Amino acid sequence: EITDLTQIDEVKNLGGTRNLKNLIKQFAEKRLWQPEKGYYKIHVHVESGGEHDFAEDDIFALGGNITAIESGLASTNQTKLIVRTILERQSKYDISTIGAVLLPPYPANTFENPIMDQRFEYQNGGQWDWFGARAAKIVSDIDRSLGVKKLLEIAQKVVRNGAFYEWDSPTGEPEAGKDRRAGAAAFFIAMHDMLKNAESMK
Repeated sequence: EITDLTQIDEVKNLGGTRNLKNLIKQFAEKRLWQPEKGYYKIHVHVESGGEHDFAEDDIFALGGNITAIESGLASTNQTKLIVRTILERQSKYDISTIGAVLLPPYPANTFENPIMDQRFEYQNGGQWDWFGARAAKIVSDIDRSLGVKKLLEIAQKVVRNGAFYEWDSPTGEPEAGKDRRAGAAAFFIAMHDMLKNAESMK
C-alpha cells in the first residue's frame, strides 16, 4: 500500500503532492494510529509470518511518535495522548529521563545482534538524548514547567556522567560512545526553543 502511494500516476490523479500528503495521513490514521492506546504502533507487518507471540502493539516507540508530532502527522489531541504515554511509560519503567526509545523493550533474544539482544540494550529500550531532548520540547509545548523539568533530568544525567553518551541504561549509566554530538545538538535546540518560547510569552 505504501508503494502504491508513491506511484507517479497516482500522485497526478490526486492533484499533486498536497493531496498525497493527506492520503498518507489518512493511511497512517487507519493503519498505525491506536486510539485505544493513544499512540502510533511501531509498524505493520506487510507479509504474513512476521508476527510475534507477544503483544507488539503494546510497545511504545518514542522516535516514531515524536517524528509524527514534529511532521504534523499527529493532531493536537493525538499529540496530547502521545505525551501522556511518554510520561506514563517513563514512570512505569522507572527510567531516569524520557529518552527511552522502546517501552516496554522487545523480549530478550528477539534480535540476533548482541548489542541489543537483551532488554534495555541499545535501541531496544536504551535511553537516547537526541530523542529525549526532542520529547522534552514537545512536553514543554503543552506544559512549559514540566517540559523544563524533563530537560533538566537529561542535563543532570549528562553532568553526572561528564558527557553526552550515545545511549544510557534505564538508570542513566553511560553505555557507549562518549561526546555524541547528536544528543548535545538536540539538547541545545530544545533548550533554545524553550527559552525563545518563554521570551515570546513575556
